[in-house]
Amino acid sequence: MSEQIYGAFATWKNAPTTFNGGASVGDWVQNYMDMMPVPGTGIDMGLRSTKAGAVGRTYEPYWAENGNQNYQEHAITPARGPASADGLNHSYMVLRSGQMSQWDVLYDFNPVGRTALQSQGYSNGFNVQVETNNLRDTSIGEMEDRFQSPRETSGRDSTAPRSPRR
Repeated sequence: MSEQIYGAFATWKNAPTTFNGGASVGDWVQNYMDMMPVPGTGIDMGLRSTKAGAVGRTYEPYWAENGNQNYQEHAITPARGPASADGLNHSYMVLRSGQMSQWDVLYDFNPVGRTALQSQGYSNGFNVQVETNNLRDTSIGEMEDRFQSPRETSGRDSTAPRSPRR
């Protein structure tokens, strides 16, 4: 029996992105976490950097979800100033909401939204990753991702010793 996940928390530094000479306007790098409640649904949350002009770039915290053959993406307006590669840790959190099949979305511990397309209030899988559409011409500064997820353990304390299965 797999354990069910009822929330996820990730944190990382907003590290600067470099787009080299071969990068095109619109190339992107994103650091994000995602949860997959059931196949065909999911919740992503993270920071995307996009090449904008010859030397410019934008930084955009976002959250997105897919389900019921729909996809919705939402910008997260940072609590202080425009989004930037400020080198500070930022937190991304998804918790099961009171509406058992939906999830509350928090950025830096501030509520920023609630899902509407999910079909169940637990997940069996999650990832934290960095992704780009142009690996050759993009780079990102050093970062350390941290991820944590509370799990349901069928009433058992998850730190208690477990007996081997027979």
